[in-house]
Amino acid sequence: MHPHALERQVKSVKKRLTVTVDEELVERAKYISGKRGRTLSESVEGYFHVLQAKLQDERRADLEEMPPLTRALIKTLEEHDGKEYLRYLDDHYR
Repeated sequence: MHPHALERQVKSVKKRLTVTVDEELVERAKYISGKRGRTLSESVEGYFHVLQAKLQDERRADLEEMPPLTRALIKTLEEHDGKEYLRYLDDHYR
């Protein structure tokens, strides 16, 4: 993960999340977050970023094990969100 990934100020839409967690764990997490000058929400969001980066790293490792042609096809497909293809199908088969 990029060292400054958590520090980037990116405008994004926030969504409220309700979770059920052990009360003692919540209190410890609030304490640790406070010591770091962050809210619990900021800490949880940061953890989600870490998880996402870890999954991306694992995916990259999986890609490296694939044959070059398969890897190239996957990367090409990932560059497109599919909306363009769906528009094509919609226009073509109307």
